Amino acid sequence: MTDRHDEGLFTPDGADLAWPRFADVHAFVADYLAKMWARTIRDPDNTFRWCAKWWDHPLALDRLTALWRAHEAMHAQDGADASSWWTDHADPTRKALCAPDGPFTRCGPGRHQVPPELPIATPLLLGTSAVA
Repeated sequence: MTDRHDEGLFTPDGADLAWPRFADVHAFVADYLAKMWARTIRDPDNTFRWCAKWWDHPLALDRLTALWRAHEAMHAQDGADASSWWTDHADPTRKALCAPDGPFTRCGPGRHQVPPELPIATPLLLGTSAVA
């Protein structure tokens, strides 16, 4: 890893742009995203859903990990594309996860329920027939 002090990458107030900014996706959500997306969550809220156990929802964990990685990549490039990160990454992720029909649809304050997996039928192998 390159020494960021040698590159002279600092914020306007002189603070070092440490990389990575967040050790993992959990730190990113707890220390940054939860503050940026902060709002009062009412039950039932038909416009914004959230789950305190977001990591227990596979779609949320995957999307938020991708969002964290995009955030780290943006900051590794001196944060020059922060506006695009919000419009191209953060806003669509929030809309997909926090929508009334998103993965947190059955969750609310003090309530956690992971949606069931989609049903999958086992395909027939070539040369076999279906048995009723």
